[in-house]
Amino acid sequence: MKKISLIILSIMIHFIIYAIDSPVNVSPINGATNQAVTILIDWNSVTGNSGYIYQIDTTPSFNSPILIDGETSLNSSQITVTSLCFNTTYYWHCATKTAVDTSIWSSTWSFTTANTISNISPSNGATNQPITAELDWSFIDGNTGYIYQIDTLPSFDSPLLFENTTAINSSGAYVYDLYFGTTYYWRAA
Repeated sequence: MKKISLIILSIMIHFIIYAIDSPVNVSPINGATNQAVTILIDWNSVTGNSGYIYQIDTTPSFNSPILIDGETSLNSSQITVTSLCFNTTYYWHCATKTAVDTSIWSSTWSFTTANTISNISPSNGATNQPITAELDWSFIDGNTGYIYQIDTLPSFDSPLLFENTTAINSSGAYVYDLYFGTTYYWRAA
């Protein structure tokens, strides 16, 4: 009986010596919406660590084929994640690691990326616009460019349809040689 008690006490001491706190999630806040497709994941620092591990996935069980599984170095309690999909809910959690062990995972939080772009100018229904117009739409961080279209039909299928792309992070474009007295429809993605 003394031998069993000694083994249990030894295990408890080992656990107490090597136990390390889990980090606490900071941002994006749990349930955040309209997040950029390039996002900073942040958690609080835990002393006595040798870095952190993290997981980001589209399933809360962290078992999909697109699981992002990574680690950071000492004193780096955040990670920038790029190339996320639009209109997608992601789940994330993290843990502290030491030379001999890792903590339990932090709470699992979720965020949803933005799904639409808002047209800014010219405003819907604007009249008396110049034949050279600047199209401007809301900026979404983490993009590799935008696609925009302008046409004389709201179905965007006339012979006058003009479609083009922009450079990275360029949320606007100039269109030239428009017809006087003509209604145009435009959109961006």
